[in-house]
Amino acid sequence: MLAEVQNKLAGLDTMTTCDFARYGITEEQYLDLFAAATGRRIGQEELYELGERIWNLTRLFNLKAGMTSKEEDLPVRFKKEPLQDGPAAGHFFTEADLDCLRNDYYAVRGWGADGAPTAEKLAALNVQYPR
Repeated sequence: MLAEVQNKLAGLDTMTTCDFARYGITEEQYLDLFAAATGRRIGQEELYELGERIWNLTRLFNLKAGMTSKEEDLPVRFKKEPLQDGPAAGHFFTEADLDCLRNDYYAVRGWGADGAPTAEKLAALNVQYPR
């Protein structure tokens, strides 16, 4: 779900959307506005794929700049302070939890264990990026 929402929002951001307008303008209306401005009609799938390309290119840029998967972390309090109430009362995130979530996210994104987009993922998105 996270990757889908990220893809959607990145795709919409290419249209220079207003964060507040998202509560009053539907995705379909944004696509209609895009068609009116460009003469080209795109659908939801293409919009999300555009966002997915953005996320993969951003990831490649960050990796090239030296980022590693170990820098993808939660604030210390999420790992040290247990929740006080609710259905998860007493729980806090362990390193094993974070590794599991990170690995699941990478798999959904089509990235390798190191967090780098695979050649297959880049080819599927028609992204050419020198390694």
